[in-house]
Amino acid sequence: MADETIFYPDDVAAAAPDRILFDLAAWPAVFLRFPELDEPRRVERVLAGFDALIGREIPFALVIRLATHDHEAEPHEAERLTNIWLKARRDPLGRFCKAMIYVTGDAAVQEAMRQRIAQVAKANPVKALHVVGDRAEGERLAAELLAAS
Repeated sequence: MADETIFYPDDVAAAAPDRILFDLAAWPAVFLRFPELDEPRRVERVLAGFDALIGREIPFALVIRLATHDHEAEPHEAERLTNIWLKARRDPLGRFCKAMIYVTGDAAVQEAMRQRIAQVAKANPVKALHVVGDRAEGERLAAELLAAS
C-alpha cells in the first residue's frame, strides 16, 4: 500500500470520489450526499473524495446534503480524523473549494447550521459557507459563487 495515507486505505482512494456519495454531473458544482452513521468507511470515503477534487486543481463548490444525524452524534474518531485531515489540507482546500453550501429542508436544522457556521467560519479555509433549503437552490448558489470567484 505505497500510496496509502493515514486517512484512508488505497482501495478507498482508488474509488474516489465515490459515486454513491459524490455527483459531479454539474461540475464544478459538486453534490455530496453526506453518509449516515451506519455506512461503511463513511468518513474515509468523504475525505478521499475531497482529496480527489482538490487534486484536480480546479476551483469547485460543494453542495452538501446533510446526514440525518446531529453533529453531536458524530463518533469521536470520525471527528478526530476529519480535524487531522483538515489541518493537513487546509491550504489546498481553501484554494480550490470556493464554497460549501449545506442543504436541508428542515428549518430548525438550517438555523442550527447557520449558528455552527458563524462559530467556525474564521477557522474554515473555505470562505463562502451557506445553508439552503434544497439541492436546486444550492446548485444555483454554487454557480453564482463560482462565477464571482
